[in-house]
Amino acid sequence: MEKCIQNVEYLIEKQVKNGESFFFGEPFSRYQKFYYCTNENIKEYLNLVNFEGKNSALSVMASGDHVFNLITNGITSIDTFDTNELTEYYVLGLRRAMILKYDYEEFRHITISLLRSDQISVDEINDIINELLPYMDIKHRTFWKCIIDFNFKIQRKYGTKINLFSLISAKNEIIADFNNYLCNKANYNLLKQRIKETNIRFKCVNATNLVQEFEGKYDFILLSNIIDYFFKSWGISWNYSKLREYEKELESITRDDGAIFLKYIMAYVKKSVSRERIFPNSSAVKSDLIDEEVHRISVPFDDVAYAGMVLKRLK
Repeated sequence: MEKCIQNVEYLIEKQVKNGESFFFGEPFSRYQKFYYCTNENIKEYLNLVNFEGKNSALSVMASGDHVFNLITNGITSIDTFDTNELTEYYVLGLRRAMILKYDYEEFRHITISLLRSDQISVDEINDIINELLPYMDIKHRTFWKCIIDFNFKIQRKYGTKINLFSLISAKNEIIADFNNYLCNKANYNLLKQRIKETNIRFKCVNATNLVQEFEGKYDFILLSNIIDYFFKSWGISWNYSKLREYEKELESITRDDGAIFLKYIMAYVKKSVSRERIFPNSSAVKSDLIDEEVHRISVPFDDVAYAGMVLKRLK
């Protein structure tokens, strides 16, 4: 934890010194900005599977929205992973505490509007996080106390007033309809109750090493868009046979009737995906090779023709 705190402090100070937020960190590294929220239509692609009788999942951590949607759907045992260690402190520390503390309206207001505002002061952010500390375990409480104290001192030193979450997170747009737990009060209350009973474990590992790192048999494996980064391990222009080998590895830790969510893709009106790479800049895999595996779902964007989830069902 000490090393993580030091690296987050470096991330904050580097940006505050320049009076603006600009530094993301090295992509796919252990210490970089986390995603504040999902940019995927998680609710719709989870509707592709039946959760009855299922209770376990292995999921990328990212913003935590995959985990929270799984819990809302009744999954009670979740192993999570990410190459970015900061995601653990954000999701299992801060976001979990917010769910435990706030009701539906408060959670939506604070997460969607207040914490992302350019007008929120350092003191206001400190007050919010300090009120959340009692809802965290000691590890995550210690981390966030150190971070807000450091942020207060460094911003006072340089005379800046930059939102802490602009310094440590990617400021993508929150679309409540992408998450079943944010769609209505009943679903949120379901998450609020179930999260207390859910066992969530985190490992800071590369997705190419999941079989070596996790020994369970999972009902679901959610990989989100992390396959975009596999060129770091597999090299440029990895091909479909490499993806097939990876699928076979994942099957060894998936239950016989389970499902593996390999990749979320979007096809834009001005750039058809039918003959384009679906793993941009990192592979030679084209969508026409995997049409049999692509389940199409809709997303509420005017410039998107369709979105698909590369979903592999095991039987």
